[in-house]
Amino acid sequence: MADIFDALTSNRPYKSAWSNADALDTLKNLAIIEKLDPDCVDALCNSLDKIEKIQTQFTERFR
Repeated sequence: MADIFDALTSNRPYKSAWSNADALDTLKNLAIIEKLDPDCVDALCNSLDKIEKIQTQFTERFR
């Protein structure tokens, strides 16, 4: 699930990065249809502040 989130929120040669909100909405929908564990998705959603801090650190590091 973390890999899916990272792929959705990262720029790729074939697509632009999604917003965190759009990526989380997609993960929630995947949990509803039982493609992802809902507890894992909830844990990720409840850690958004930590995720954004990590994203900022990596963005600054690789500029």
